[in-house]
Amino acid sequence: MDYYELLGVSRNASEKEIKTAFRKLAAKHHPDKGGDHKKFTELNEAYQVLTDPEKKSMYDQFGTADPQQAGYQQQGFDFHGGGFQDIFEQFFGGGGSPFSNSPFGGTRPNQTVNKSVRSRVPLSEEEIYNGKKLTMNIPLPSGERKMVEITIPAGIDYGQTMRLTGLGDNSIRNYPPGDLLLTIDLVGAKMFKREGADLYTSYDVSVFDLILGTEVVIQHFNERKVKLTIPAGTQPGTVFSMRELGMPYVNRGHKGNLYVTIKGIVPKNLDNEKINLVRQLKG
Repeated sequence: MDYYELLGVSRNASEKEIKTAFRKLAAKHHPDKGGDHKKFTELNEAYQVLTDPEKKSMYDQFGTADPQQAGYQQQGFDFHGGGFQDIFEQFFGGGGSPFSNSPFGGTRPNQTVNKSVRSRVPLSEEEIYNGKKLTMNIPLPSGERKMVEITIPAGIDYGQTMRLTGLGDNSIRNYPPGDLLLTIDLVGAKMFKREGADLYTSYDVSVFDLILGTEVVIQHFNERKVKLTIPAGTQPGTVFSMRELGMPYVNRGHKGNLYVTIKGIVPKNLDNEKINLVRQLKG
């Protein structure tokens, strides 16, 4: 199979010309659009070889991008050590290409890469509200440890995992470092129930204050106190919305809302005088 002929380009075609030809043919033969799966696979194989400098050089010289078919073993290269990438490092001076450059994304099968590292970050509800800068000592698969400076954005969701590119393991030389995956753990007491960026709480108000109206104070983060006016005649179960008092939307510059549900409290152990006053009011 001639990769150049398959893509319909000359042997002197530029990488841009190869990519353009591949995209047109891939769109035509893509299986999701009713195209031929085998043809699409062959096109992708040709694209992978002709846009990878090392593979293209091998293909142009030997007519194949397979090191064994190209006869490298007879030239003294070890195929039983670190795998295909090590062959490229021996033959091309350590310039192996670890990532696929396909326009459809992804990586080459069975490629050697530095590992991603997972860790957990315990944060209080208030720390999540404010955001936090951390210095973490991350253990690596190699047994070493790495100090990293991290900024947790304000409003990140509980249990969410952040991917920090390039902060993972870097013990394999000549390959990009892995990523650092940080999962946010909520610890400590919760002031509010959370749904997305909105916060929810309830507040107990006596039946007399519901009848007459009152003003209550809601405890918020950072020891902040916010006032909420309860109009006269408010019914138990009424929900008040307090704008911009929820969690921050990550990197969007504004916040969700705080919703306060009013619960009516009936006083106990009233003396006869107060009971009679209630009867008169009812009357």
